[in-house]
Amino acid sequence: MNTTVRRWITGVLVLFLAASLAWWGLGGAWRSGTTEAGKTETVKESGEGAEGTTIMVYYFHGATRCVSCTLLEEYAKEAVEQAFPQELAAGKMHFLSVDVMEAENRHFLDDFALTTQSVILTEQKGDEILRWKNLDRIWNLLNDKPSYVTYVQESCRAFLEGQDG
Repeated sequence: MNTTVRRWITGVLVLFLAASLAWWGLGGAWRSGTTEAGKTETVKESGEGAEGTTIMVYYFHGATRCVSCTLLEEYAKEAVEQAFPQELAAGKMHFLSVDVMEAENRHFLDDFALTTQSVILTEQKGDEILRWKNLDRIWNLLNDKPSYVTYVQESCRAFLEGQDG
């Protein structure tokens, strides 16, 4: 085999290996294992607002988490805590980080058609979800923290006021 063909085959094999590792790594976000944070909130516990409903701000993630996944949660939590301290204190709004790989939380994958880490807003009365919204721009805004925080805050505010956000 000449050198050019050998280099070409080596290059193809290296690309295949890199693509396989990337695919495995991205898929790993939805596999079980231990999280660095290691904690999942109990999703059924919630207070109620004035009308008996609660706004839940969920951050859904898998067991294995990359730096970007951790930042998505950190920015969302910061956005909610900065803009809605009264609502949080009164129990009208809650922020919960949920590992969808835990058996009791796997239903959320179907409930909200989750395919990746996501921020979902819900209005709930007890365990009944009255309406929900996926904040689908979070990945696009990850590298622009001020825009990310503003997007989450504005979406939560609109949702809290009964708009779709």
